[in-house]
Amino acid sequence: MSCLSRSSIALAIVFAATFSHASDIVFENPWFRAVLGDDAGWRSLVHKSAGAELRATEPQTPLADIRIGDQQFQANGATRNDVQLTVTFRGCDTRLVYVVTTADDWIVFRLRRTEGKPTAGTMASTAASTATSSIRRRRC
Repeated sequence: MSCLSRSSIALAIVFAATFSHASDIVFENPWFRAVLGDDAGWRSLVHKSAGAELRATEPQTPLADIRIGDQQFQANGATRNDVQLTVTFRGCDTRLVYVVTTADDWIVFRLRRTEGKPTAGTMASTAASTATSSIRRRRC
């Protein structure tokens, strides 16, 4: 195999690995780096100064779940446009639109609006990362 062929194969492998994570959404401040996949699952939460991964590797934690009536739906899609994060859910047309703000000590996800038509009942976010939750450093 020629040098050019080996280089091309190596470049293709690197490109494929990079491309598969190109749609990840990164939230970052001086203390934390949080990575959300386009499937709305948390991929990583790193405490930057400690260099420690704070998220358990399995199972992947979804950004949110919603309940409409007696049915629960898990987040399965996420897109970001500047400071706005839109989350979609498997099995229903409801979308949650968050405004995301970062500061030195926290990252805040604030629910801006809901879109779509819930068929019946009440909708509520039930996961750890709800409409007003934040990730912050602990002060002693």
